[in-house]
Parts: sequence; structure tokens; C-alpha cells
Amino acid sequence: PKSGAEVNLYNCLQIVYEYCSQVMGQSFDPEALMVRRKEVVREMPYEERKYIESMSYPCPEGLVVVTLEQVNTFWGDVKLEEVLDEDRARNMDTDDRQKRRFLFVVAVELIKNGYLTSTNRPSAIALASTKSKVLAIQANSRIRIKNAFASDSLKGPSSAPLAQATRYNVSADNDNDIDYNFKSALNQAADQIWRIPANNMLKYESVQVGGSSHLPEFSCTVTLLKDGQHFTGENAPSKKVAEQSAAKAALKYLHERYR
Repeated sequence: PKSGAEVNLYNCLQIVYEYCSQVMGQSFDPEALMVRRKEVVREMPYEERKYIESMSYPCPEGLVVVTLEQVNTFWGDVKLEEVLDEDRARNMDTDDRQKRRFLFVVAVELIKNGYLTSTNRPSAIALASTKSKVLAIQANSRIRIKNAFASDSLKGPSSAPLAQATRYNVSADNDNDIDYNFKSALNQAADQIWRIPANNMLKYESVQVGGSSHLPEFSCTVTLLKDGQHFTGENAPSKKVAEQSAAKAALKYLHERYR
């Protein structure tokens, strides 16, 4: 590879943060792109674990969401300790390691999809098309804009397969966007509004309402446990699609009420 084109666990933060800043023409607060969770490890003595559940980044297709499950699949059995230099990693805390684990996957995705050049700069298509696609998201998902980027220009060895992130095309009107993940968007909206993990806030119930064993038809209702609101989506050929339809109805309600 060309000099300066290497992507690794030491420079991936800077590469991704600068990419976001340049394609949007301004600086994102990187923390606003991450969805964090915490879970109780044990009650006595009390101990909890904080972790990054997902991260979004802007691109010409809208926002791409990379989940913890996808990151874990990417790394497989490879541990960071196996690819980090011991001396360089000494000052990395748990949160820093989690960020690098996520952002390395994001950087590889950007390269694979042609949004970063061989010198780790935003490609022409990324610079020309990303900002207009993402502008609507700033208002709806409350992504904060400010000059707050970390600096990390260290270089080191890289080792990992290509990431398999799922794309969710986000635009001002997603009525005809079958690739948009309404469940993921609803999870993030609930977290931003109530600061409650989605699994404690949302309840999905799907039932077969017609069709046959070969061509069933399902209906799903999602309940916002915080205020008791119920939203039923359109009938669909699978539970998964029915859940997306219900999430879409709930998301529309939240956007209208809390925008």
C-alpha cells in the first residue's frame, strides 16, 4: 500500500473523525454518533459494565449504523491485546479500546465502499453527496455539531477482515425506503428522549393474522412502556417486516411529539 494509507487501531479514530468533519463541512461531536448502554454485572457488591451498542457515520447513502454484533463478528476470536503493541496500549482505558475496536471497523467499511481514498481522505463522491443526504438527520436525531475532535496520529500494524455493516438509507421521507431500519431508529430515538435502554422501553408483539402456512401474514404492535402508547403497523409476510412497520408508526409519533 502507499505510504500514509495504512489504517490501524492507532490512527482509526483520527481517520473517521476527520472524514465525518470533512464530508459534512463541519465537526461532529463523535460521542453523538455512538449509542451507549450499561448493564448490571452483579448486585453485591454492585458492579456495572458500560459499552458501545452501535455507532453511526455519514456517507452518500445517509447514515450507516454499525452494531456491536457486527463488530464482534468482524473481530471474531481476535482480541485487541493480540494486535496492540503493549507499550502503546498501556495508557488506553476500556472506553478507548472499545472506540478503537468500533472505529477500525468503520474505517475499513469506508475504504471498502469507496468513501475513503488510498490516502485515507474522503473520496470525491463522499464529499459531493454526503452532506445533502444527512442534513435531515441532524434535526430528527439531534446530532450535535461542534468542534470537538480527538487527535491521534500514531501508526501501527493492522489485522482484521472486512466489516459487514448493514446500511440504513435515511432521508427526510422514508415511506418508500424498504432498506431503512425503523427498529434501530426507534431504539435510538427512545434512548435520546428518555435515556432508557430500548429493551426496557419497547415491547413488540407479533401475531399471524391470515395467510397460509406457506404464505403467512403477520401483524405487529409495539408498545412504548414509558407512556403506554401502542402502535400497530401494516400486515406483512414476516414477523421481521411487521416489526419494522410497527416501529415506523411509533417513530413517526415520537418525531411529531418531540421534534
